[in-house]
Amino acid sequence: MSRERSRPITVHEPDRLREWTRELRGRHVVGARYRNAPGSSWPDGNSAEAIHEVDMDVAIMLDNGASAVVSWSMDGLVEGIDLEIRQNSGTTPELEETDVTSTPEWQSLVNQVVNEVAVAWQVPNDGCPNTLWAVRLSLSEGSTIVVALGEIEGDIVQYQPDALVVLFDEAAARAYQPLASAETAFGTAIGA
Repeated sequence: MSRERSRPITVHEPDRLREWTRELRGRHVVGARYRNAPGSSWPDGNSAEAIHEVDMDVAIMLDNGASAVVSWSMDGLVEGIDLEIRQNSGTTPELEETDVTSTPEWQSLVNQVVNEVAVAWQVPNDGCPNTLWAVRLSLSEGSTIVVALGEIEGDIVQYQPDALVVLFDEAAARAYQPLASAETAFGTAIGA
């Protein structure tokens, strides 16, 4: 499922979303990595209780050796999230990568199974199609992980199209809703 150029997933591309979802369901989470812009490191002030801010992308490592990658992406005025399955989760040379598996938030999720994938859509700008802005994984022990466009500003999550937030708290995910979206970051489950 690798592409040469990242682009946001729109409502007109259901196959891209279904393929990513199919690869995750039933898999165990074994770790996570955050990719940051050159010269930056994580957390570098980008961690609040139960919320992490990430510069480039979140790679959720799975028990089959693949990584489910969530990235922010823009294509003109279309702002959204791109999803990819990478078979090799090695470091991209121009980006810095931080293994965050040992953080308390991720450590509690290791070995849990992905039971459900949900997404939230937005119309980022006039004339743009509905575009993916948040993705949620519901896990076997009742935990959730939400990766969404956004940033942390004074302990408050706010919309930002060129950064990601990882929300480990269901209440925070249900509370976060940019103006351009009809639903919160908790999203709606994708059918099988």
